[in-house]
Amino acid sequence: VARAISQGDYTRRVRESRRDELGDLAQTINVMADELEAQDQQRKELVANVSHELRTPIAGLRAVLENIVDGVTEADPETMRTALKQTERLGRLVETLLDLSRLDNGVVPLKMRRFEVWPYLSGVLKEANRVAAARAGMATGSGSHTRTDVHLHLDVSPPELTAHADPERIHQVVANLIDNAVKHSPPHGRVT
Repeated sequence: VARAISQGDYTRRVRESRRDELGDLAQTINVMADELEAQDQQRKELVANVSHELRTPIAGLRAVLENIVDGVTEADPETMRTALKQTERLGRLVETLLDLSRLDNGVVPLKMRRFEVWPYLSGVLKEANRVAAARAGMATGSGSHTRTDVHLHLDVSPPELTAHADPERIHQVVANLIDNAVKHSPPHGRVT
């Protein structure tokens, strides 16, 4: 069992039928196997989550740049700002990965600050609309939605609402929520 565990098979366990030192060793090996199996599962989930988080800004950036190259859109300042925002978001995601690799207790440092919710979410929605429009103009599939028939509506109540949070973490959550809501909306749906 120890040899199998050392080769990456964390499913094997030792029978714990003895009440002596060998029984203690068997129990220790089983606890170690449980912990290694849990860590392996967490590693696989992290890779899947990282892939998902990186795919969205990469697809958006690719769509914007392909549209410029194909002559579908002009390289005007607003289009370039959208591309820059996606690139900056990629940079922040990579920084987060580096932070995670340095941490051994699994806690992500939050950069908390107070900000107004309406202008912040308005910016996230504008970016989502531009990325969706750019994706719709792409000839090749990127694995992301190309729906422009879904209307995105922002409703913040009260309008002066503020939040104390890490804006980048909130951006990841809201961008994923918007992306999923648009993908699963009926034709000509509305996401609020």
